[in-house]
Amino acid sequence: MTNHIEYIAVGASTGDILFRGKDDTSLIRQINQRFPLPIRGVPRGALLPEPIWLYAIDPVTGQRI
Repeated sequence: MTNHIEYIAVGASTGDILFRGKDDTSLIRQINQRFPLPIRGVPRGALLPEPIWLYAIDPVTGQRI
């Protein structure tokens, strides 16, 4: 049995899980698709509603890595 690390993006003020990914690249891709990064300070779409924290979670213990 292999342990697959889960990657999550959590709202800094609410603690809600906003995104989940199987790896860090897919997590960042999801965030960028929903909230594209600004170009030269000009927003290209919706802005993140709050700051986020990115975590890797051990699926066995549920602890942050």
